[in-house]
Amino acid sequence: AEHTFARKKLFLLHVASAAFPLHLPTLSAARAAVKRGSISVDGLCVSSGTAVAPPLGAHLSLRVVAERRLQRGLGQKLQEWNSDRSNKPEAQMRILFEDNNVGWAVVNKPPHMQSTPCGFRKENLVFEAYLPALLPPPRNGTARARPTVCHRLDFRV
Repeated sequence: AEHTFARKKLFLLHVASAAFPLHLPTLSAARAAVKRGSISVDGLCVSSGTAVAPPLGAHLSLRVVAERRLQRGLGQKLQEWNSDRSNKPEAQMRILFEDNNVGWAVVNKPPHMQSTPCGFRKENLVFEAYLPALLPPPRNGTARARPTVCHRLDFRV
């Protein structure tokens, strides 16, 4: 890890990122895992973001948990949304392409539905809230435990 990060003083997040590159591909993911208490050193849970690197020979372990907590009735709401729009496929929420091994998917978002929550309409259920009912958590590529919106293909960048 010292060679990889070219630092004299290493922290636990540097060692964790080097030890678990599939689950913690970035320093941000490693930092979040440490703060969550997902990393143990010699059987002791560490949750300090400023924990120094363990000594050579220490046993590091990472607790990986795939959470799939759905909002109550979310699957039913999704079915109702799509059945109300059965004659308009462009207005239905559906998966167009999915590669869960890599951790991404192309999903149809209906027009006039917000992608993510905004300040003035937080009570409305937005597209991002429906994603866990459509897609399982990504296996690789991110430390996130649930799918999230990242880009709209019909929007100019």
